Amino acid sequence: MPTLNELAPGLVFDSPYGLAAPAGTPAERIQVLHDAFRKGMEEPEFLRVMENFDQTPRYMNTADYTADNIKTFADERVLMHKLGLAKP
Repeated sequence: MPTLNELAPGLVFDSPYGLAAPAGTPAERIQVLHDAFRKGMEEPEFLRVMENFDQTPRYMNTADYTADNIKTFADERVLMHKLGLAKP
């Protein structure tokens, strides 16, 4: 089985990650979390760790993160089918 790099040289994926709260969490609590994590992403130590992993910090609010993941999963599904790595 060929590696992904052999099938698609130069293809680069980042590693998005996010946090979730239980359904029904009050909007004001969600905002407190958003504000805290956004601030944390500006900390020099966080930025250093991200740089060590060749990651670019990208803060997204809930709606943007959800939309980005839906698009990314759809794009990756198409790619995996094109490369013959997934069944239709």
